Amino acid sequence: MVSFAVTASISAAFAIAQSHIGLTSESSIRGIGLTSHANSAALYFLVAFIFLYHLRNTTSNRTLRLLTLPAIGLIVLGIASTVSRTAFLVFQLMLLLLLLSSLHNESVRSTFLPVLLAIVAAMFLIPTQYWTVVSGIPNSILAGTDSAGFRFMQWRAAAELFASSPITGRGIGQFIKSAHFSGLGVFPFYGLGYEAHSMYIGLLAETGTIGFLLFALMTGSSMRHLFTIIKLKTQENSNLAFAWLFVIVAVLLLSTTGSFQFNKLIWIAFGASSLSASRATVNYSERTK
Repeated sequence: MVSFAVTASISAAFAIAQSHIGLTSESSIRGIGLTSHANSAALYFLVAFIFLYHLRNTTSNRTLRLLTLPAIGLIVLGIASTVSRTAFLVFQLMLLLLLLSSLHNESVRSTFLPVLLAIVAAMFLIPTQYWTVVSGIPNSILAGTDSAGFRFMQWRAAAELFASSPITGRGIGQFIKSAHFSGLGVFPFYGLGYEAHSMYIGLLAETGTIGFLLFALMTGSSMRHLFTIIKLKTQENSNLAFAWLFVIVAVLLLSTTGSFQFNKLIWIAFGASSLSASRATVNYSERTK
C-alpha cells in the first residue's frame, strides 16, 4: 500500500503539471500522470486516497502519518487534473463512506478531521474553471453533449452487440471489431477510444450473460469475504477489510462510465479479499481457543 500510494502521489504531481483546465471538458487538457489515460489515472488516484486514509489510521509511524496529509491533498488535486467528472462524484461518495465507517471507531474518528481539512485546503487550490466543468454534468447528460454523447453512442453499440449474442457474447476484445457506431466516421475525442466505456454493458456485449454473471459472482464472493472479516470485529483486520472493500466499491462505481474489467486493481482486490478472510479467520480461531 505504501509503495502504491507513493507512486500514485508522484503520478498526481505529473498529472497536475500536464493538465490545463478550461471552461469546458473539450477545451481542457487532461492530466494522465504516469499512466496512458486520464480515466486510468483517476482510478489510481482514488485507490491511493483510500490507501492513504487507511495508512493514516493504522500506522504507528508518526512521520508517515504526517506525510499522508500532504499526499492526500496532492491526490485530490490529481483527481481534479484528470477532469474526470465521474471520478469527482465517486470521490465524494468515498469520502462519505469513509466518514460513516469511522463512526464506530473512536481512534479512527479522531483522525478524520485532519484528513478533511487537508482535502478542503487542496480544493481551494483547484482552478475555478474546474467547478464550471463539474457543474455542467447534469446538462451534458440530459443534452447528450461532449463526452456524455459519445458514451451514449458507445453504449448503444454495445447494447446491439449484446442483443445479437445474449448468452455468450461476441468474445473478449471484440467490441472494437464488431460494434457499429451510429455516427460512422466519428473520430474519438476527449481522449476517448472506441470501447464500451462501461464495464457492465461491455461485459454483456463481449462475454454475454454467462460472463456477466461469473463476474458478478466473483464480486459478490469477494465482498462477502470482506464483510466476514468486518464481523469478527478485530480492529487490525477490520481496517484492512474496509480498505479493500472501498477499493472494490470505487472501481465498481467508476466502471459505470469506464471499462475497468481488465484493470489489475479489481483482480488484486478480489485476491486480497479471499486471502485476508482466510488469514483473519485462522487468527480469530487461534485467539478464541
